[in-house]
Amino acid sequence: MAGLVLAVRPDAIPASVGIHLAREGYLLSYLLAAAEFGFAALSWFGAWMTDPHSLRATMLSCVVFHGSSAVLEAIAWRSHPVPALLANILARLIIVGGFLALLPRRAESG
Repeated sequence: MAGLVLAVRPDAIPASVGIHLAREGYLLSYLLAAAEFGFAALSWFGAWMTDPHSLRATMLSCVVFHGSSAVLEAIAWRSHPVPALLANILARLIIVGGFLALLPRRAESG
């Protein structure tokens, strides 16, 4: 959904946290939309995997995406503390916790 919003209304998500994006900055939203579409595809196809190694790699990719997003948003929040950004950080941390809780364990060797 975020990718679609970023592609159709590139200024909407930044505006939700008080950032006003000029038309010259829309390219950043478009590139982020493309990344969101790619991540959505990874998540969608990963949900249908039966191989535990592939599923684990997909889930760890989700952890890295949401975890690094939370860290980078926290850096932004320090200089621009708005409630919507804090809510997004907390949501991402909950998502990371969910992925880690459901992460398939590595197969024991031997």
